[in-house]
Amino acid sequence: MSLPSLADSGLTRRRRYLVGVSGGRDSLALVHWLMEEGCQNLIVCHLNHGLRGRESGADAAFVRRLAKAHGLAFETERISVKELAGERGLSLEEAGREARLEFFKRVGRHYRCRRVVLGHHADDQVETVLMNLFRGTGNLGGMRAHSEVKIQNRRLELLRPLLRV
Repeated sequence: MSLPSLADSGLTRRRRYLVGVSGGRDSLALVHWLMEEGCQNLIVCHLNHGLRGRESGADAAFVRRLAKAHGLAFETERISVKELAGERGLSLEEAGREARLEFFKRVGRHYRCRRVVLGHHADDQVETVLMNLFRGTGNLGGMRAHSEVKIQNRRLELLRPLLRV
């Protein structure tokens, strides 16, 4: 399947968006697609989970250089997801998700933006459905292309324009 048009994804060129960029192929493809589609008001957001030592720091530096090279705003933080998981009694995945949402909330408040664009794609969707099936959650619907979450009394819109790719 080809990439969607910006209009088909529900995004617009003029709006401000936070973009979750890990440094992996999926999020890099997302930020390049957004730029190619003419989005200029992007805030590149990178949360260093502190799970891979020097490699984690290298990812943050790489994403910072990418944002700077394209004249995009860049925000980053470092958190020990392992410590957070222990403190809250969560799995690493759950703690990482909570940390990312809290990070997006803080950055969103600073930039007055509650729209977060994420690079989830069709393979991630299949993985989510299978994980939910194996856990017995009863939720076989997977992720939605547009959803809202409330994190500490602040709503964030999560946008996944590549979910069908």
